[in-house]
Order: sequence, then C-alpha cells, then structure tokens
Amino acid sequence: MHAWLCENPVGVDALTWKELPTPSPKAGEVLIEIKAASLNFPDLLIVQNKYQMKPPLPFVPGSEYAGVVQAVGDGVSHLKVGQHVACLSGTGGGGTGSTVPAATGWFSIRGCRSLHHDLRHLVPRTGGPGATESG
Repeated sequence: MHAWLCENPVGVDALTWKELPTPSPKAGEVLIEIKAASLNFPDLLIVQNKYQMKPPLPFVPGSEYAGVVQAVGDGVSHLKVGQHVACLSGTGGGGTGSTVPAATGWFSIRGCRSLHHDLRHLVPRTGGPGATESG
C-alpha cells in the first residue's frame, strides 16, 4: 500500500508519499481499501502537532474516509469483506488502505453508485443564504 506518512509533525510539506507493507487486521480489526478521503482543518492541525489528539509518530493522517472492507480480523461479525463503509477513525485515511478497530464509527453505505446524489442529504450546505442544491 501507499500512504502519506507524517514522521515529523511540522506541516503538510513534511508529509512523504511512501510504500508501506499492507497491514493484516488483528482480532477485532478490519482492513479497508480506501476509495475516498476528506481533508479537514483538524487534519491540518494534526500534522502540525497543534491538535488536541497527538498520534504517536509515524502516522498516516486523514480522519474520515470511505472504502471497501478487504479483510476482517477474528471476532468481527458486523462487517463483511466487500462491504462499502465510511469510517471516522482519527487517522489512517491518507493512504490506499488502513486497519482500524471494528468498533470505530462505521457507517454501511448502500447504493454506492448513487452515493454522490445521496450525499447532499448528509452534508450541510455551506453556500449561505440563497444556496441551492444541484442535480
């Protein structure tokens, strides 16, 4: 797998795109193939060591992402291989894959082909007064 790795939390310019071993999920974990990830203000603060959560170094930033379950560890029964999910894990979203605890904030995504249309109902509009939804 590949990931943006933060080894020195002094800002985004210090992130490096590296090839890393693909992790295997341990008991109670899942491996996600990441298909999309967000970039939020807290993510920028984390890579500058200015956020209240300071993950141990090195780490892969990216707190929110969506993808497909590739493998499940022992004891995981509510998530299945091939299932489309979104995850709020705090870190790990800045790569092509991530292992995370199966108890993390998971949301099963159904009908991914029409997800772009459905997301407008989940994400608040920020266009201010007079903003309209398209599509």
